[in-house]
Amino acid sequence: MPTVDRVAYYFQTNIFCIVILILLGRQQRLKTEQSSTARLYLGGMIWTTILLCLSDMVAGYLSGTSYPMSRTFLQLSNILYFISLTAIGYLWFIYAGFRLDIKPFKVRSAWIMALPLILIICLACTNSFTSLFFYLDESNLYHRNTKGIIIHWVISWAYLLAPPTVALYQALKVKSASRRLELRPIIMFVIAPAFSAALQMLFYGISCTQVGITISLLVITLDVQNSQVLSDALTSLDNRRGFLSKISKAISGPGSLEIGIMMMDLDNFKAINDSFGHIVGDKALVELAQALDRATRPLADKLSICRMGGDEFAIALAGCNDTDLQDLKRSIIALLASRNESSRSFPLSVSIGYASARCSCLADVESLFSKADMLMYKEKKKNHLESLE
Repeated sequence: MPTVDRVAYYFQTNIFCIVILILLGRQQRLKTEQSSTARLYLGGMIWTTILLCLSDMVAGYLSGTSYPMSRTFLQLSNILYFISLTAIGYLWFIYAGFRLDIKPFKVRSAWIMALPLILIICLACTNSFTSLFFYLDESNLYHRNTKGIIIHWVISWAYLLAPPTVALYQALKVKSASRRLELRPIIMFVIAPAFSAALQMLFYGISCTQVGITISLLVITLDVQNSQVLSDALTSLDNRRGFLSKISKAISGPGSLEIGIMMMDLDNFKAINDSFGHIVGDKALVELAQALDRATRPLADKLSICRMGGDEFAIALAGCNDTDLQDLKRSIIALLASRNESSRSFPLSVSIGYASARCSCLADVESLFSKADMLMYKEKKKNHLESLE
């Protein structure tokens, strides 16, 4: 029979994690992430970790008992534990792929990437006959099989470690501080599970892997919510608060930094709304946001792309001058012209104003905003007069 202290330990540890995970699951369902598919995988990780906790709690209680069917339920709970742990790794692998925007991670190849998980499921389900992962002795006590555990851990940790490795490579490669900040939670995700898993492997009988996973899921969920506070729900670009936050971080160091601000306004947006409706108007804003993202993707010094509100957008660059901004303006206009040639719907064009200067505080940045905004409206007025002619 398990001791009261042992049962209390398993119940307290797992119930604590389950409560946190249920709160995270409910909270993330109320939020809107940039990708509904990515949100689905994040939710899958949370609820699969709850299953991991439940199976661990049942296994901890039944180990060493002689109740009717306790041996069967102990087998099932341990099988679920092994499957859940690898499933969490798989879901993290796919979810992080969306966050890293890596094409091979996308849904089309999800089934191929699930093959190691399917192998673990098959091996776990046949464990009653093979005892590959674990076996139960005559006293109904759990014992792990080192050979099977190694196979399970290699596959599970391959899933868990691959995204942080890719994220670390990207962080070392890119020059954008904001992009490195976005990659940090993915790099750090593996730390808490690795530490707790090492404890569990070194001290037989301790069960704390689920605690490490819960901590990492808490970090990821908070990161997602924080990014949503600073982003625009329609376009997934930064909102004004996120825009200023990134600029503030860029100029927070000693000295000053060359900052370029580009302001733009979608031409004839009211006409698009009046002619096609607000749903199509929203589509126009999303298409413009995507064009701005493509135009700035090669730029290592990009700080932020922002939807200021309505049909106004802004781009902030670090270490650039008016010539760089002029090149970017041409790139945006060329992208929209290419889109208009291939699209049978409404045309998209923007009025753009830009300015650059050395900034050491937000007051300097606000001055740049005013100058770029004034030039944008000057161009908008010019474009409007030309369209009337």
